[in-house]
Amino acid sequence: LFVEVGADSKIVFALGAAQSLTGIDTAAITGSDWMSIFSKSDHNKLKGLKAKARMGERCGPVLVSLDETLADGRQAIVTGMRMPQSNSLYIT
Repeated sequence: LFVEVGADSKIVFALGAAQSLTGIDTAAITGSDWMSIFSKSDHNKLKGLKAKARMGERCGPVLVSLDETLADGRQAIVTGMRMPQSNSLYIT
């Protein structure tokens, strides 16, 4: 799953085998807060990942759980990156 998170923390774009791997429909999460797809118990880890993200450098990986209502609490390994000339955070 590849997710672009805008400066407003909303999911701008999602691509990948989200439905089959996580149970998450990418169309359903587009426009929602990026933290909403993860367990609340992992939000601090993810905030730290976002804070550490630098242009052209990967941050992470961090092991998190997906939200139980969206993806049955499945675990995921998340990495992030910021790209030059973009305010977005890209996570996989």
